[in-house]
Amino acid sequence: MFHSFRSIGWLAFALTCLGPWRLARSDPAPSKPAFTYYVSGHVQFDEQKAEMTHLYYARRQGDDGPLLALLFSNLPLAASVVEDRRKLSDLARRGSFVGLYVAADESGDVQTTDLFYGDGSFSGPWQYEAAAGNTALKAGRVATDGELDFFGKPVAVDVSFILGPQVDETWRGADFYVPPRTELPRGQASGWMTNLGEKTDLSSALVISEIDLFGVTGERKLLLSASVITEEMLTTMTGPEAALQAAGVPFLRVGLDSNHEIGSIMVPDEAGNLMSFSSSQWQFELALQSAEALEGHVEWSGTKHGDVDSPRFAVSFNAAKRMIGATAAVTAKNGRPLPEDGGEPGQAYARMGEVLRRATSLEALAALRIPSLATMVREVASEQRAAVLAILKQQGEAPLNVVGGYSNENAATLWLAGVANGKPTEGRVNLHREAGIWKLGLEAFRTASTSER
Repeated sequence: MFHSFRSIGWLAFALTCLGPWRLARSDPAPSKPAFTYYVSGHVQFDEQKAEMTHLYYARRQGDDGPLLALLFSNLPLAASVVEDRRKLSDLARRGSFVGLYVAADESGDVQTTDLFYGDGSFSGPWQYEAAAGNTALKAGRVATDGELDFFGKPVAVDVSFILGPQVDETWRGADFYVPPRTELPRGQASGWMTNLGEKTDLSSALVISEIDLFGVTGERKLLLSASVITEEMLTTMTGPEAALQAAGVPFLRVGLDSNHEIGSIMVPDEAGNLMSFSSSQWQFELALQSAEALEGHVEWSGTKHGDVDSPRFAVSFNAAKRMIGATAAVTAKNGRPLPEDGGEPGQAYARMGEVLRRATSLEALAALRIPSLATMVREVASEQRAAVLAILKQQGEAPLNVVGGYSNENAATLWLAGVANGKPTEGRVNLHREAGIWKLGLEAFRTASTSER
């Protein structure tokens, strides 16, 4: 049975002068520091046993009323992890974190709970006991009734705590973990990757965001490579990944969403293709983010459960940010408005449509395009050229109408609208003036929206 908190609970409070405690500084600092929390005890699952040294707490709204959420840990946790029990479970699987989450209602009944250990998380029959005379759940004990047996493995929880005076919807208590700065120069990385049985040092770092002709920025990509990514690699129409692979440069591509979560990992394979992997257990720590750079650490060393074919890596980076893609789009910022028919660039685009409808070979279409796109057309395999020409001609049978755009001395971006495949569609087309002749550049199309030019 539990020990009575009436006899030992407030002894724990007295011991805050001697045991593990946390003090928050006031500003200015000369006066008495404010008490923020006290925690003492341990959690155990099988051979993993850890002392709880950090406590985070907050009020939460449950289905049936308010809850007090408590997160006990053996180490400081990042703010982005505290609220996410899946991330906590993944962190525990990596072997360094052991912790306990408890959400109790106003009567002290445990509504949600997890013990985080090496295999993930486990919900057990531990209970919450309030300190004697404490009705606001500000002090208490979470414990099992002695050591339990879970399919032959011992499980035990015994943690006492006292909260600070302020408890609200904000997570409070221990200081959050902040990844240290890498001290790397901008554009450099330090670390390794093991892929297909070969270990490679990665020394270069760059964050790339691709933007289309509509001004929409897609997934950000952190490129970590064995040598510097050149300007030519960044501007190739096939993308820097293909350029790195063609140059024989080992690299790791980390896809990041707006919340700095890893969406995918990409590496080259033996056959000259790019392999993409997805997981929830990659570790990404962001030490610094600015308009110019992203600095931090990314790691994946695998688990005891396998995943032998996925790449392993541990890399610190200080990556410069770079926008690539349709950066040559002409807008109101760098051009002047075109009339609704597109003016001279619009007339040139109409003539290109006539050439497309009469074309009997891809070479006739290559001549209309800027050099990089002309090269792509000419490199289409001979056995595929007839099929590609047929697709292009079919697309040109019902062209979208030019409805305006912007131009300057050397380039123009036409705005198009119409119906394609039975759906309202809008487009953006770049034209470039080369030796006085308009050449076709990048094109982009999407289902029509309410955007205005």
